[in-house]
Amino acid sequence: MKTSKYYLVLSLIILSILKIENPKLKYKNVKYRNEDVTNFASILNAECGICDDNEMFLFASVIYNRWNKTSPIDSVITAIGQFDGVHSVHFHPSKRTLRISKRMLSEKLKPYPKVKFAYNPCLSTDVKFINWAEKQDIIVEPYHNFF
Repeated sequence: MKTSKYYLVLSLIILSILKIENPKLKYKNVKYRNEDVTNFASILNAECGICDDNEMFLFASVIYNRWNKTSPIDSVITAIGQFDGVHSVHFHPSKRTLRISKRMLSEKLKPYPKVKFAYNPCLSTDVKFINWAEKQDIIVEPYHNFF
């Protein structure tokens, strides 16, 4: 009887060790890479690091809603002409943007469903885009407009 309990405990210990070291089991429900979190947080910090949480959430929703989930999130962030913040000195994560990125990528924070575009009305120079954007149902925030 003692021997069988010993083997049971030993086998449970071995199984728990194997589960910890098996990456398939450890990351079973993760749909993104660590680089995705870092880059997502970095672009949020670069584009709207001074914004309040609501505006940052809307901006994060724009990026998330454009991401097709089959490729790295970099495909959205680094797309030509999309986000100027990629080239900014502020392109690095902050504690706040990391928290928002992790929550949104883990789907604990659901993105605002309808927003796919954001622009800064004070800095945008593409007149055609601004004229088109003004005809949309716009959400106005202090630094960006969203639709």
